[in-house]
Amino acid sequence: MDRRDDPANRRTQLALLAEGARRHLERVAPDHVEAVRHAIFDALTPDQVRQFAEIGDVINSALQHVDATQDHEGVLPWRRR
Repeated sequence: MDRRDDPANRRTQLALLAEGARRHLERVAPDHVEAVRHAIFDALTPDQVRQFAEIGDVINSALQHVDATQDHEGVLPWRRR
């Protein structure tokens, strides 16, 4: 696997997978999604799922605001430059 910075989003990286790794990921992804759904979302009410999505949207907007308006030095030290 090779990783590269995503030129469109500094918060992410792109993973380039070999063919065998890609097939393995395709094979295990449905079980992973089901496990996350069972462990997290099945425990939440529909209202809590809606709130969870709203919280994620607020966090994403705040991070985009920081990206657009501030020098990252010292503001969010864990972020990739």
